[in-house]
Amino acid sequence: MILDFFKNLWSGVSPFLKIFVKTTISNMVAEIGEIALETVEIVEEKKGGASGSEKFSEAYNILISRLYNRGIKYTKNAVNIAIEMAVGVMKEKVR
Repeated sequence: MILDFFKNLWSGVSPFLKIFVKTTISNMVAEIGEIALETVEIVEEKKGGASGSEKFSEAYNILISRLYNRGIKYTKNAVNIAIEMAVGVMKEKVR
């Protein structure tokens, strides 16, 4: 029911706005990517044995704090994506 609501809401958004949102988020993720990678590495060192959700929550809080302190604008979506991408990069490094 809720999922249908968001699908309908998103389908009513103009193509221009969809591109704008995707581009804005992409730009934010690119800007905060290195900081996210550093943050994820720190969390892995400190909490390597913790669950994935615990590490994600820790990384999220640290990254938000670091971005705020540096005056970097962000959205929750951009932070989530940046953390997920940083985790992927770390996994590739380990291989």
